[in-house]
Amino acid sequence: MGIFSLFKDPRLGILSAGNFVIGTSLYIVGGLLVELAAEFQVSIAKAGFLIAAFAITSVIAAPLFATLSAAVDRRKLLAAMLLVCAAANGAACLAQTYEQLLVTRIVAAVANAVFTPQASAVLGLLVLPTQRTQATSAIMLGWSLATVLGIPLGVWVGHQIGWRASFGLLALLSLGAALLLWRLLPPGLHVPAVNLRIWLTVLRTPALMLLIATSTIFAAGNHAFFSYFAPTISDLRPSEPGLLSALLLTYGLAAIASNLLAILLMDRLGLEKIIRLWGLIPIVVFALWPLLSPWLYALFALQLLWGLGSAGFNGLQQARLAAVAPALATASIALNSSAFYLGQSSGTLLGGAAWEVVGGRYLPWVGLGLLIVAMLLSRKGRHAARKLRMNEVARLPPE
Repeated sequence: MGIFSLFKDPRLGILSAGNFVIGTSLYIVGGLLVELAAEFQVSIAKAGFLIAAFAITSVIAAPLFATLSAAVDRRKLLAAMLLVCAAANGAACLAQTYEQLLVTRIVAAVANAVFTPQASAVLGLLVLPTQRTQATSAIMLGWSLATVLGIPLGVWVGHQIGWRASFGLLALLSLGAALLLWRLLPPGLHVPAVNLRIWLTVLRTPALMLLIATSTIFAAGNHAFFSYFAPTISDLRPSEPGLLSALLLTYGLAAIASNLLAILLMDRLGLEKIIRLWGLIPIVVFALWPLLSPWLYALFALQLLWGLGSAGFNGLQQARLAAVAPALATASIALNSSAFYLGQSSGTLLGGAAWEVVGGRYLPWVGLGLLIVAMLLSRKGRHAARKLRMNEVARLPPE
């Protein structure tokens, strides 16, 4: 599967488009954090809890709905989740209190938690097994497009018209994606049922659990800073209101490059080498950010590198889990999504607490240690996966 397969296969294209609106729904609050805190007269840390609540809900919803919806046609399930996303964001633009907005974020989180892992799980029915890793990167391109188009556009609309317009626009995009998905995906898409035995098998497989733990801690380290990036830039350069959108655009362009490079380099470097490289880049960025952030050109360079490394990491982790144990992919990817959101919520809460003590500029150092721990776990997971494959080969009957 080549680098342009997203445009050749409309089924992958609409799954990527669904990830675009889902990803924008997840991250839009971070870009509007200052406006929301002012609107509802709450602190930055309390406004940040909107992000954490979204993530905490997703932690529970991803494995729960993977089990409860096992018999549901994935075409119906995915379209329904986009409709839920549309309804939640439509309600958000009408919210009159902080508590009302919080409820809409919790509802939107259910759609987020279900759509992305189930879109990845359904790939096994749409592409050949040898194409699955690159197809996963292709549909996760939608998340990168969310950072390059969705979030900067949402922030710009929020600044020009108001934050309610941002949520209203997102609701319309979600509705359009739902209609297109219903038209382009074939009916009768059923993935293997996820039962208690499968969950227990995943939980008892060290290679899978180490990789899932990697996702948790990497997300926590990344979001300890990312969730508060907007107010950090506002504090650092209050006289440059357009800078935030420009930096988010830079991050988004790097995120697209991250996914495209992963697809392009997959055959040459292999998945594991790409994971190691992509994980190292944000470690370097977080180490340097507090030191170099006063310089404008350094900010853009750091943003470019940060997007290149961190944006594609979750999609690569999904591909990794599917490669280690294809038969368990539906459950392991759903659990990985929960792990990602658990890390996001933990990192957001940690960043909010640290914000009150050290301010935004030094938040990258708060997340740096977690990123290093994540890559050490990734190494252990890689060795455990190799051992698992060797044991499976040893159990094969002689020819």
